[in-house]
Amino acid sequence: MTDEGTAKGDVESEYARNWQRRKRTYEENGFPYITITPSDLQDPESLITRLANLEPESVPVTAVGLAQGSWDRYTAPQWTREKVRDEVMAYAANNGGYMPSQSQLHADGRADLVKAIHTWCGGFGPLQRRLGLMPAPIHEKQYRSRDQMLDDLLAKGRELGRRPKALELRQVHYLALLHEFGGLEAAWTALEQSHDRAVDTDDAD
Repeated sequence: MTDEGTAKGDVESEYARNWQRRKRTYEENGFPYITITPSDLQDPESLITRLANLEPESVPVTAVGLAQGSWDRYTAPQWTREKVRDEVMAYAANNGGYMPSQSQLHADGRADLVKAIHTWCGGFGPLQRRLGLMPAPIHEKQYRSRDQMLDDLLAKGRELGRRPKALELRQVHYLALLHEFGGLEAAWTALEQSHDRAVDTDDAD
């Protein structure tokens, strides 16, 4: 913890830089954290009261960091380990009893659950073992030709209304398409050449 209002030596300056990097990481990934300023420490009774009022499961990572001049608490969605496990088990119940994959959750708009699994449960592998779930079997689509692969890619682009992203294609049978053409860019180029024109979807980065 450092005070921005006072001169800093080399050690304090290095700590401040490290904390700012760590703080950006917390905010970019939605990790909750607490900062405690020097002025907070001047009133320890009030500080203890504030900390005591935090829900025990609401802040998995607690960091004391660079002051911003006031009490600052960044709050992510109110997940707990139990809530994460309940959500995953409910999802598995609708997924044939299998552990959902990260790509499945992203495709269903559950990026919040993906982040919570990594934050609270150490990632998909540890949680899967803890819950005793099996990964969903991969049913690879058998293509008859490269043209059939390109037809699938075109259908996906029209379904999305734009050029699909590689992450959106990293699902079961699309993996064969990416492997066959050596990547999305090469596959899309082949698709345009096969139609002798630009495909009628909006480009996506």
